[in-house]
Amino acid sequence: MTLAAFLAYCAAITFAAATPGPAMFTVIANGVSRGFVRAFLAGLGIAAGDAVLVTLALLGLVALAQTFEWGVFSS
Repeated sequence: MTLAAFLAYCAAITFAAATPGPAMFTVIANGVSRGFVRAFLAGLGIAAGDAVLVTLALLGLVALAQTFEWGVFSS
């Protein structure tokens, strides 16, 4: 993996974790009702789930690109 690809991967994970939605509201609700530690743990769990989701999505896109010989995967 090149540095540029790794940075793009990190940017995608950061974007997925930072976008407002049900996950962000879960963290906020945990912070308000149960305190910082519970909110932090919820955020870690959500970030880990987002990392798995983005990784699987990218692996699927790479598989499609290799199957149909798109872009840099064509020979």
